[in-house]
Amino acid sequence: MCPTGGQIASRRLSRSATHRVDFLHWHLACTRRAGMFPVWVQRMFICRTPATFLSAILFVASFAAAESPARKAGPERFIASAYSIGGKAASGSKSYKGTVSADPKVLPLGSKIRVRNAGIYSGEYTVVDTGRKVKGHAIDIYVSSVREARQFGKKQVAVEILVVPAHR
Repeated sequence: MCPTGGQIASRRLSRSATHRVDFLHWHLACTRRAGMFPVWVQRMFICRTPATFLSAILFVASFAAAESPARKAGPERFIASAYSIGGKAASGSKSYKGTVSADPKVLPLGSKIRVRNAGIYSGEYTVVDTGRKVKGHAIDIYVSSVREARQFGKKQVAVEILVVPAHR
């Protein structure tokens, strides 16, 4: 019997696994006196079945997986419009040709994207601004004149995310 009241898991394991669990049991029993691990950690490793080990590992792994969501590979559909108003962008720089504004929840500032199906405006852009009306899967492409912006109108485009900057 385990000092905490349950059965020692090594009795249910194969011979090679038994050696590892016996060592872990010995190690935790010795460190218990030193107060190195909390009691709940000692009970989890000493007095539980192999199924508990597996569920603990999967539980911890689910947190690691949740921290880094994977992006879909390939282009996504966006609604594109154009703007020509100069001034200071949200990133601190000025808007210039080759830049777009986007929703920072979808495309963070500093992201590099490739826009397709936008006619002569297809190409690679950097997200430097956020627009008050740019929400969700929408982008505003900077153009040099109001006339060009009106002529562009709104188009459905394909946006491929090339680089997403690291969080600061």
